[in-house]
Amino acid sequence: MSKSIIVATALVLATCTPATSAPTAKPDVKAPELLATSSAAVELGPKAVITTLALREVELGGRHLYLNFEDITGTASTSYGVYLDVAPGTTDFEAQHVLFVGTLSMYGVREATRDGQKGVTYVHDVTSVVANLQSTKGWDPKTLSVTIVPIGDAAPTTKATIRTVRLFAADQPK
Repeated sequence: MSKSIIVATALVLATCTPATSAPTAKPDVKAPELLATSSAAVELGPKAVITTLALREVELGGRHLYLNFEDITGTASTSYGVYLDVAPGTTDFEAQHVLFVGTLSMYGVREATRDGQKGVTYVHDVTSVVANLQSTKGWDPKTLSVTIVPIGDAAPTTKATIRTVRLFAADQPK
């Protein structure tokens, strides 16, 4: 019997062997806690858009904050930068680097939208950005604005929709 057949047989047996026990949850890990949800879908285009989340008070207790952008669909080909609590009227987003959360890439969104599929979801850990905001004099613990800005020159026909934006508090993965 050749080595490749032996290896292939071992791989098949390994993948077909049932688990002997179900994984158990760690008792010290809290379930993610929903802190805020967008009130409507967010329509992305060639200009910056802002959605505001109404926050509820919560004790973080060392947990992290995660901002979810769920079920992104559309035909946009540009990427978007995400910022928290940017002052109204801001146009120089490069100067807002301490408020920068991350990027929403539209790569694969068009394909993920075909045939009635739900789209793409992104999750960003925003713990450090929120901690910086909380240390400033102007922090409002009841609202969080999320500004989404096209990166580079976006075509006027650029379109994408984020069905829901949610903020969660959760234990950091280990």
